[in-house]
Amino acid sequence: DFGAIDALRDMKKLIEQQVKRQNLSNNIKLGAGGIREIEFIVQSFQLIHGGRITDFQQPNLLQMLPLLNQAECLSVIETNKLSEAYHFLRNTEHALQGWRDEQTQSLPNDSLSLERLAFALDCESVEKFDQVLRRHRNNVSEVFSSIVTSDEDALAEDDEQAELLIFWRWFWLSDNLDVIESAVDNVFASAENNDEYKNELIAINDEQIKLLASFRSSRKLLSMEKQGRDRLDKLMPLLLYLCNQVDEPFIALQRVMPFIESVLRRTAYLALLIETP
Repeated sequence: DFGAIDALRDMKKLIEQQVKRQNLSNNIKLGAGGIREIEFIVQSFQLIHGGRITDFQQPNLLQMLPLLNQAECLSVIETNKLSEAYHFLRNTEHALQGWRDEQTQSLPNDSLSLERLAFALDCESVEKFDQVLRRHRNNVSEVFSSIVTSDEDALAEDDEQAELLIFWRWFWLSDNLDVIESAVDNVFASAENNDEYKNELIAINDEQIKLLASFRSSRKLLSMEKQGRDRLDKLMPLLLYLCNQVDEPFIALQRVMPFIESVLRRTAYLALLIETP
């Protein structure tokens, strides 16, 4: 599904921008090669294949990794690297939080604290701990980079509307709200407009999900030509975003969907709506 791949590309680009913009290199969850990237890798395959492979519809990451290998989404080597990295990073996180008694994923800066952390992770020295950590993070980054190729122009930096449109794009492309919520929450964990994203998520209800699921499975939509479907996939996130700005999002969506369905075969109309929503 090219629409889903484009959505993943946007999400990946947003993660990369946040790492650069917020200097997260010391953060073992949100930084490059961290826990968030492992979760993104798994959730990406869940989004793309979860509708067809029902075993993918489960939340346990470590149980998902062997399934991804069985489905030939990841190689044995990649699966093992991600599993080992996830265990090490989670153990590091637990050591940080247990020792400092606070919710943190950032490595300490002072030498004494680093020595304590290395000891807790059964590393003979800080240098050894740093070596192991770098190896795991590099392995994660390597797999993360191979999932989808980033498009440098996919998302403008500091564009809050673009970030929220990514959320709605995922919502449009997937029936599994749990996967969407988990995946997007990962990406927006360090975003400055995190509260806005949460407001968008709260507004979603079962009626919206059912309405869109029915529309996605309609004969008219399934028989669309590629150009028309590409335009629809660009229009729908924008439409969902705009509907969610009014007091009654579902009513707004319910009223506009018959019109959208009536112009599905008129791709020029879809293009016009994208330009002037």
